[in-house]
Amino acid sequence: MISKRRLLVSTLGLIAAPAVIGRAAAQAPTIELGRYWKVIEASAARADLIWNGTWTRRPGTKVFDAYWRVDKTGEEVSDVIEFLEQRGDAVSLFRRQLNGRYNGRVLASGRHLSGSATWYGNGDHWTAEIFAG
Repeated sequence: MISKRRLLVSTLGLIAAPAVIGRAAAQAPTIELGRYWKVIEASAARADLIWNGTWTRRPGTKVFDAYWRVDKTGEEVSDVIEFLEQRGDAVSLFRRQLNGRYNGRVLASGRHLSGSATWYGNGDHWTAEIFAG
């Protein structure tokens, strides 16, 4: 005869198993770094402060030559960005001149990302789209 406790443990194991299988199937896609990224960085405090960027990857590396422009003012900046890592859907990149990190999430498409950065103000954010060619 099976005890009530053993039956409960067995039943709980059957209920929990599909959830574990579901999590494994929903893993984040691995990012293909592509040839260039189109990046938008926006300020929550100033709606007119939108940086439009193009990050061009150096062939065979995880390093990008990055250029941004504020359309409204014409201000331009450049820097070097290094893709550091991806863990699950979380990504981390390093911006050399600012000595800071972009932290974000890759979306299900594997081609779109969004996040924040260590030098950003509250609510500031970035989005990116990866292009292969």
